[in-house]
Amino acid sequence: MNTWWQLSKKEFRLGLPAFLFTLIGLVAVLTLAFYLGTRAGSGDHEGLQAVKAASLLLITAHVLYLLCYMVYSLQSERKKLHLWLASPLPGSVLLSAKLANGLLAMTVTLSISSAVGLITTALLHDLPKGYTWGTLIANGGFIILNIYLMSIFFALCFVFFWMIYRMLLRRLGGITSGVITGLFAWLLSYLTNLFEKTELYHAIVRWGKISSPSILNQTGISSGHIYLGVYIWYTGIAVVLFAASCWILDKKVEV
Repeated sequence: MNTWWQLSKKEFRLGLPAFLFTLIGLVAVLTLAFYLGTRAGSGDHEGLQAVKAASLLLITAHVLYLLCYMVYSLQSERKKLHLWLASPLPGSVLLSAKLANGLLAMTVTLSISSAVGLITTALLHDLPKGYTWGTLIANGGFIILNIYLMSIFFALCFVFFWMIYRMLLRRLGGITSGVITGLFAWLLSYLTNLFEKTELYHAIVRWGKISSPSILNQTGISSGHIYLGVYIWYTGIAVVLFAASCWILDKKVEV
């Protein structure tokens, strides 16, 4: 565990520039939204409306946060990639340290965006019709949980294909490896889409029906219910992607 903590500290330093850039960008977007809102309207009310809209957009954008973090973190390893790949630590430790630091950074910026959204809603007295603060927070918590899950899934997809690319790189060269990796990603996506249209897929995931939050129904994102089976299915895929990435890193990626 001590080794993992030491590695996490190293990953924290490596990812710190990306985190600070994101944090500064977040503040800049919110500040710009307030400025443009006040200029376009007649006072602070319009500015707060703009800030609220910007915060909701920023919350949604966190779906891609962990993917972008992993892209930056793995690209930052390039200058000393041979040292990272030659580490005696298993791939699961190396990758989990990066994912953990990415999730920590994501939690900070997502918390700020969510807090700004709640504060502006309170200042504007702008609760959706029929909502209480309890239902709003419950709905928001469900959405944020899904943002975390989707962000982790997209990040693991990227890591898996990055490992495929690194495995092929020494043997085939950069351009050929990139083309093959891209074609492989497209093929998997195509086959997945085909499978998700089959009765077998529906039989696998359509169980554990629960009512979806009202905010999703009102916006048309959900039709009134969601299936627990869908979450289990994609969690299983995420576990397979992580395990496969670790195996490729340990066994197939050359220093």
